Amino acid sequence: MQISNELFNLIKALDKPEKRYFKIYASRHVLKGESIQIELFDAIDSLETYDEEKIIEKFRDKNFVKHISTTKNKLYSLVLKSLDAYYSSNPSVEVEIREMLNQTEVLKKKKLYEQAFKILAKAKKIAKTYEKTLELLKIFDLETKLFLSIPDLERMKNYLSKDCREELNLIEIYKNYFDFKLSELKVFLLRDKEGFKNEANFKSFEEIFESNLFRNEKNALSFEAKFHFYNIVITNFIRKGDSEKALEFLTAFAGLWKKETHQIKEMPLKYLGTLHNYVIFAIDSGKIPQAKETINLMKNIFNEVPFNPELEVTVFQMVTNLEFLIGDYTLEFEEQYKKIPEIEKALQKFSGKINKLSEIFILTNVALLCFTLEDYSKSLDWTNRVLNTTESNLLKEEIHCELRILKLLIHYELGDYNFLEHAAKSTQRFLEKKGKLFTEEEIVLEFFTKKLPNSKNKTELHAAFLTLKEKLLKFWTEKNKTNSKDFLQSWLESKIQNKKISQFLRENLNS
Repeated sequence: MQISNELFNLIKALDKPEKRYFKIYASRHVLKGESIQIELFDAIDSLETYDEEKIIEKFRDKNFVKHISTTKNKLYSLVLKSLDAYYSSNPSVEVEIREMLNQTEVLKKKKLYEQAFKILAKAKKIAKTYEKTLELLKIFDLETKLFLSIPDLERMKNYLSKDCREELNLIEIYKNYFDFKLSELKVFLLRDKEGFKNEANFKSFEEIFESNLFRNEKNALSFEAKFHFYNIVITNFIRKGDSEKALEFLTAFAGLWKKETHQIKEMPLKYLGTLHNYVIFAIDSGKIPQAKETINLMKNIFNEVPFNPELEVTVFQMVTNLEFLIGDYTLEFEEQYKKIPEIEKALQKFSGKINKLSEIFILTNVALLCFTLEDYSKSLDWTNRVLNTTESNLLKEEIHCELRILKLLIHYELGDYNFLEHAAKSTQRFLEKKGKLFTEEEIVLEFFTKKLPNSKNKTELHAAFLTLKEKLLKFWTEKNKTNSKDFLQSWLESKIQNKKISQFLRENLNS
């Protein structure tokens, strides 16, 4: 059963180009009479959940059914080989070096030693450029085996007088990287369990951070060690609530990438992650020009690395949500609104590829933006797209509950008064079921089910809005300054003050 689930999950994880390539690869590499691999692939791919009985029934006349476990193992291996071939056109540095080491082993067996040394020299040059310490150690090890096989006395002397010291230094560098990596793994586990509020976790983190490793960036001897150094130092300042220091080290971290531009090509996702975190803290500190400049760097990443469709999706997800954050801070609603057609086009283009949770955040942001600009029909459409998502298990209950309230406000603005009371009662049942019917929500729902229907004219309606605000005021004073995500407060204030929501938000920001 395990291989069945693993095979099913692997096939379902492939995108359309990968599936198409698998069929081309399989048609070239399976033996005559074994084309059943492609048929089995298609059969499994057609399933929503893995059902072996359906597979056996579909192929009951085929001989392979008697040995279905063996056939599935072969298919699993074939899919992995096709993926390896698919991505070999743009291999990582590690893959490139590994291929060179394999070539060297072949040449060694053929006793073509000089050719083998020549390939190892190329591999060593690449490994040094990208600071691939572990790969360099493998190269030195294979070099040693080569000159012992010949034997080559001159190369032995050179190794003992010079290269052995370099290899020992590499071992020290790798040990240094290992220590930083181990520290970050420990920090991740401490943060993931109960967070740093737990006293024992807090003390454990302090012990890690106060070690000599983290006194200075110079203690990290390689780029990858520095990567872990910055991650832990920044986490420490976030833990302490020191955004200014976190931004300072994020700026230094981004500067490190700028110095080591060749590393961007090798680790583009990590580079984007650094820029993403920088933008978040830059926005929080009001450094909007710097945030926008950094977002442009993210958009233009393919000036630094070869085009990659998966990376294109990641850039879209990150950039779109970051631009919403900037819009929320600067209240540049109209500018962000102009981008909705572009966002919609990208969502269609990346359908099935985009991270579902990220997609939910994008849909929610668009719904709130349309609400803020009082385009209620569009806001309802985008809100329904979130609430009706097939990945409802990914939709955080807090967001789901808030969007239910937002939907009530939208129906009120659209004049759907006959539907409104029913929708409010439905929302109340939903919140009760989820255990999310708190005092604030009860007050809002009471307004829509009792107060609003009894307001006969504008004067009574205005009074009802004022009463609602008075009841909710104590909840709002516990929050920070109003922003476009506080849709209930901004909507209610706009009703009371007879202003547009966007106008109220801008005045509130400037006050």
